Amino acid sequence: GTFGWVVPEDKNIVRIGLIGNKNVKEQFDKLCKDYNITKILCYQGGIIPKYNRKVKTQKDNVYLIGDAALQVKATSAGGIIQSLIAGQALTKAITKNKSYEKEWRKQMGKDLWLHAVMRKIMDKLKDKDVEYCIKLCNQKRIKKILETSDREYPSKFLLKMLIKEPRLLYFTKFLL
Repeated sequence: GTFGWVVPEDKNIVRIGLIGNKNVKEQFDKLCKDYNITKILCYQGGIIPKYNRKVKTQKDNVYLIGDAALQVKATSAGGIIQSLIAGQALTKAITKNKSYEKEWRKQMGKDLWLHAVMRKIMDKLKDKDVEYCIKLCNQKRIKKILETSDREYPSKFLLKMLIKEPRLLYFTKFLL
C-alpha cells in the first residue's frame, strides 16, 4: 500500500484508513489485525484524485478547485491548503478579471508537479531504499532543512537538500 493511519477518537473508537493502489481490502484487513481492531462501525471509501497538470480547470465561467481540479499533493493525498489557495486564486481571477488557470498554477502548479514526481519515486522504492532515504534525511543538516521548511512547497527546499546532501540524487534513478 501507500500508507495507512490510525487516529483515536476516544478510548474505545479509532478511525483507521488506508490509501493504496492494489489489494486494498487485504491490506486494510491486515492493518485492522495489526491494531487489534475487532469491530468496525462503518466503512467509507473513495478515489483520491491524482494531480495532472494537463487538466483544464477553467472553461468560460465554470471553474474547478480542490479535488475536482486534481489539486492534491501526490505525496500525502492532502489538498485542503491547495483548495484554499485555489479559492483565493479564483477570487482574484474573478474580481480582477484575470485567468484563474494562470493564477493558481503560478501559486502552486510547480509544487503540485514536484509532489507528483516525488510520489513517482516513492512508489518505486524498496525497503532498503526507504531505509537509505531515512538515513540521509536523519542527518542534522538535512533535518534542519525539513524542520524549518513548509513541506507544502518542495520547490523551496529540495534544491537546498540536494546541495547539502548530493547522495539524495540516488533517488532520481527511479524516475526512469
